[in-house]
Amino acid sequence: MAEMLDGSAAGLQLAWPIKRSFQDYVADADGEIEVRDGAARTGHDFVFPGGPSGEGLHFTGAVSFRAHEGMLSVDLADPAIERLGEAWIVTVLAPLSGGVASRIELARLPDLARLPDEVLGIPFATQPRLSILGVRLFGEVYQPGIALDVLRVESLR
Repeated sequence: MAEMLDGSAAGLQLAWPIKRSFQDYVADADGEIEVRDGAARTGHDFVFPGGPSGEGLHFTGAVSFRAHEGMLSVDLADPAIERLGEAWIVTVLAPLSGGVASRIELARLPDLARLPDEVLGIPFATQPRLSILGVRLFGEVYQPGIALDVLRVESLR
């Protein structure tokens, strides 16, 4: 049975590989993938604990991808699913110029855009589409709108 996004659904987790082919690329380049600050890795999934906050879902933890002696460096922290106008988006804390972390839009969730706020149930799964800022975060190797891997929001109950 789905729970409604009304603040009563505490004890959630976000399970998301982000982009499995990117994980494979980092591994093939003898790079490192690190999880920290409460995130965990289960197979290809990165798992972030969290729950409702304001008009969205906020999760804690971080994942870092490093390869090519630091030339490839991607940091994603504290992902959130938030409402932006008529759209649902995934935001993350990510270092921008000067190394200062800012909350940016990583991806859009077009499958959820058709749902009014009051019918977004838990659990759910959806396929994010990379945003323009997400493209920059990944070093401009992907195009805007490319499909990332399916993310799942699950209840821990």
